[in-house]
Amino acid sequence: MNGEFPKGVHIMPEGRDRFGQLKPSFPVDFEPLTAGRVLPKL
Repeated sequence: MNGEFPKGVHIMPEGRDRFGQLKPSFPVDFEPLTAGRVLPKL
């Protein structure tokens, strides 16, 4: 949305799995997932 990857820890919202069971929210640290990656220019 802003042309950059998220930074730091963000809480992923709760949701449902493919069987319809409720899954709780959980924290995700984006730093190791996006380190060294660049978004393509649109």
